[in-house]
Amino acid sequence: MKLKYLMTILGVSFFVSFLGVSHGNAEERAYRVVTTQPTATAVTMPDPYEWSYFQDVAILPGTGNAAHVAFAIRKGHLKNAQFSENSKMGLWYGWQDTNANWHARGVFRELTDYIASIQSLHFRASSLANTTADVMTACQDDAKNYHIFVQTFQATPQGLDDRLIYVRYTPQGNYKVKLLASPLADHMGHSMQCVADAANNIHLFGVKRWDQDYSRVVDYKLSPEEQVQQSLTFQMARTELPQNFETGDFTVFRSSQGVDLAFFKQNYITLSLARHPLQGRSLAATNSGWNLLFDNNARPNQQPNLMHDELHGFSYGTVPQAHIIGKYKDIRADGSTHRGIAYYYQDGHGGLQSILGGAWQSRGMVLPVDLATLSVTALNERPVFYMLGITPDAEVWSGYYHARDQRWVNQGVVFRRNSQ
Repeated sequence: MKLKYLMTILGVSFFVSFLGVSHGNAEERAYRVVTTQPTATAVTMPDPYEWSYFQDVAILPGTGNAAHVAFAIRKGHLKNAQFSENSKMGLWYGWQDTNANWHARGVFRELTDYIASIQSLHFRASSLANTTADVMTACQDDAKNYHIFVQTFQATPQGLDDRLIYVRYTPQGNYKVKLLASPLADHMGHSMQCVADAANNIHLFGVKRWDQDYSRVVDYKLSPEEQVQQSLTFQMARTELPQNFETGDFTVFRSSQGVDLAFFKQNYITLSLARHPLQGRSLAATNSGWNLLFDNNARPNQQPNLMHDELHGFSYGTVPQAHIIGKYKDIRADGSTHRGIAYYYQDGHGGLQSILGGAWQSRGMVLPVDLATLSVTALNERPVFYMLGITPDAEVWSGYYHARDQRWVNQGVVFRRNSQ
């Protein structure tokens, strides 16, 4: 009886409790809704490095609000460092707006310590203030990604091994830094140039031995898969171009019909043009398929060869023709040297040569400026060919050619050693 009575009391209590909860929910219950998210204060971390000398620079077409972008290697050191062994190398970024004003975003990645952390390397930047031993080249693919190659050195008991650093930089500002898994087989120096084929393979061209009068041209191919893999190192496939393309000075660039190679032959007088047509969308094996179009004239406009090195070619015009801008060096009878920038282009008039792009013409020296390195970019949509270069004082120089007005402009130094 007592057990039955206790169960009855518990049942009634539970039922009353249930009604109370239901009734309370039905009447009202206050809920606090948070409409604003907590904010975080951005803390600017001080740069532990002090950056100064520019060693090499590359100018490329821009994206978004940038008409052009520039990547550069800068020399620096840890703040309060006392020894040259503390030399560091940083990758710097700048951009030009649509009003042709240049802006600097500064060094976005220190390379020396970062690469040393990938492998146990005694990796160092050049110890000289304004040396151009650390060299770079860069190109853009059809997806607007930037591909940057930096050749530097690893100190070993046997000497210096060439090391190759690769940086893939997206239009959104994301980047990935990688190191070639093994030392570079060729000392390409300032001859390095890269170009993307239609399948977004990146080809890095250079001469086998930059310190010789002439050498075979080599090509290192970086596949799209290697570009985006998460590993800290990368591999490239190496091939050599035909032996009759031996040269000391060349330039390689995309044309409407494939990849073009303009180069001076061994006598440094004849300017030749070769082409590798695109097989489907991808550039086929580079040791075959190259066609020598012509060696049309030994002395364009009856002038001797004015180019010294660092040729930069591009295809431009309604009927695309090859243009070449390069460094000029004229050793005079008294032994003095006159330096500047020279310009070659193809004349599209006349017979078979017109079909192949035209005979070479020369404007001779167009800008009397002394540069340690040079970079050039040009787009069909714009009538202006832009140039950046590193001066002997390790600063960044700018100039351009207005194709419609046929006007060359020397803008002078735009980024000094104490620039951001």
